Amino acid sequence: MEDQEFVLRGTTEGMVKILQQDFDMPYDEAKFFVYVLTNQNGMEAVNKEELNMWYLSDQDKYKGQILNTHLAINFTNIKKSLYHNTYIFLVKYIFNRNIDLILLGAELVYVICMAIQRIKDMDYCVFARVIELNIGNKGRLFTINDIETADRYGKCDYQQDGWRCTYLSRDDNCTNNAAKIGLALESLEGQNVVKRVGDYWMLL
Repeated sequence: MEDQEFVLRGTTEGMVKILQQDFDMPYDEAKFFVYVLTNQNGMEAVNKEELNMWYLSDQDKYKGQILNTHLAINFTNIKKSLYHNTYIFLVKYIFNRNIDLILLGAELVYVICMAIQRIKDMDYCVFARVIELNIGNKGRLFTINDIETADRYGKCDYQQDGWRCTYLSRDDNCTNNAAKIGLALESLEGQNVVKRVGDYWMLL
């Protein structure tokens, strides 16, 4: 399919409605899409604090000036598909841990968007933990011991439909360990997502 380019113009909520109607996006995903692309385009007319408040507020409750500001975002079919996959990843592996998009920031969202084109779904668990370690400090050095893949009860956080994991035992306890995390990091390194720095690792 030809990679067609689209340009949306209007207010934040106006663009959300267009994405819902013309691109069949659910409201939450359309709002994510508008927020991320507005942030990454570095629009000078947009007050980032107000954009954050708009994103964090429930539909129809925010009454800030941004609702009257006309903006424009452009994207292609490929970019729309990439950000759709990014949104699904964030919903499954990040947002359910009470980490919101504002905390992540546009730079980490872009890193995720580029990475999930390449990584194997069996490495999503470790990759999600790496992303958490980099919130507010992208470029942080970390070790295998910094990565925790289970909750305090030893249970997996990601037992949802569509999640395939190579580390679960029959009783659904997480059997991931340092050796397996090391293998996942080596796999991510081979996919140019992380790199080894001496005894440490770093997100690219």
